Amino acid sequence: MRFRELCIRIGLMAMGTLWAITLILMGVKLAVSPWPEIPRESALWFGIASIAAGEFLFMYIVADRVFPRRRRVLSDLMEQATAGIFVLGLGLSGLFLLMSAA
Repeated sequence: MRFRELCIRIGLMAMGTLWAITLILMGVKLAVSPWPEIPRESALWFGIASIAAGEFLFMYIVADRVFPRRRRVLSDLMEQATAGIFVLGLGLSGLFLLMSAA
C-alpha cells in the first residue's frame, strides 16, 4: 500500500471514529438528561437510536477496514442488529413524540 493510500485510510478511520464517538456521546446525554421540551420516553428512545447509530457507524467504517479478514457472518449479524435497534429506536421515539403532542 502506498503512503498516500495509507494516509487517506487513516484519515477516514479517524473521521469515522470521531463521528461515531459524537453520536454515542450525544445519545448518552440525551438518554440520561433530556431537554425539558422533549418527552422523557421520546428522548430515551432517540438516545438509544443515536447510540446504535454510532456503534453501527464505527463497525461499518472503522472495524471493517481494520479487520478485513473478519468472520463475515458474525460481523454482518452485529451490524444488522445495531441497524435494527437504530430503526426501532427512531420509530418508538417518533411514536412517543406523536402521542405526547395529541
